[in-house]
Amino acid sequence: DASAYVDHRLRAAGWKGGALFSASAMALLIKASGGRARRINLLADKALLSVYAQGLGTVQAKQVQDAVGELQGDFSAPARPRLPEWAK
Repeated sequence: DASAYVDHRLRAAGWKGGALFSASAMALLIKASGGRARRINLLADKALLSVYAQGLGTVQAKQVQDAVGELQGDFSAPARPRLPEWAK
C-alpha cells in the first residue's frame, strides 16, 4: 500500500505529526507514480519542498500536480534500465 509506504518513510525521517498529504494529494501521488517506490519518493519530495517553500502545513493535490509537471520528462523514460548493446 503506497500510503503506508509514504507514512513509513516520513516516520523513518523523524516526522511525528499527523498526515502530511491530503487524501486527494495521496490519491494523485499514487496514480502519477504508478505505485513505483522511486517515483513516489521523487514526487513526494518535490511536493513536500513546495509545501515548505509556501509555508503551508499539508500537501494538497496542487503541489503533487506541480511535482508531476516538474518531473514529467523523467517519467517518460523507461522504468527499467536497458542493457547496453554490447551486453545483448
